[in-house]
Amino acid sequence: MAGSVGYTKADLLAYYQSMEACLLPHWRGRFLTVTRYPHGVTGQYFYQKNVPAGAPEWVKTKKRRETEYVVADSLSTLIWLANSNAVEFHLSLDRTEGVGVPNFAVLDLDPTAPAGFGEAVEVAKHLRELLEKLRLRGYPKLSGASGLHIYIPLKAEYDFTLTQRLIRLIADTMSHSQFSGHHCVYVA
Repeated sequence: MAGSVGYTKADLLAYYQSMEACLLPHWRGRFLTVTRYPHGVTGQYFYQKNVPAGAPEWVKTKKRRETEYVVADSLSTLIWLANSNAVEFHLSLDRTEGVGVPNFAVLDLDPTAPAGFGEAVEVAKHLRELLEKLRLRGYPKLSGASGLHIYIPLKAEYDFTLTQRLIRLIADTMSHSQFSGHHCVYVA
C-alpha cells in the first residue's frame, strides 16, 4: 500500500500471518465488514459489507438479510482480504450460527473537546468498577480514533434489543455519575 506511513502491504500480510493464533479464535464465525484503501492508507477508502465480485470460491460467506458477508474463518481469507487492500476489519457482535444473539456488547468511550484520551481512560477505569458490580468484565480496545471501545463478553442468550437496553442502562449510569463532566460520549 502506498502512502507516507512507512508500512507496505507485505508488512500487513506478515502481521496477519504472525497474529493468526490470537485473532482467529475471536474472529471465526463472524460477519465481516472491511474498510478498503485502494490507493493506500493515506488515500480514499470505503466500507464493504458484501463479498467482493471475483472472490475465490474457498472464501466462506454467509447471507444476512440482503447482504452476503465474508466470514472471518481462516488465515487464507484474512490474507486475501488484506491483499485486496482491506486494512480495517469490523466484526459482528453475533456469530453466523447465532444470528441476532450477540455474545459481545461494546461501549464506545469517545472524548469530545476539551477532553482527550486521558479522560477516556479515567472513565474506563470507573466503568470497570461498575461492570464488576454487575458481575461483568470489560476489555478495552483502542477505537482507532481518540477513544476506547470496551468489549463486554455476554452469554449468547439475549437478543440485540435486550443487550442494547443493558448497554443503555450502563451508559446512563455512567453519564449521571461524577464522571459526566469528562465529555465522553457513550454509544450503545
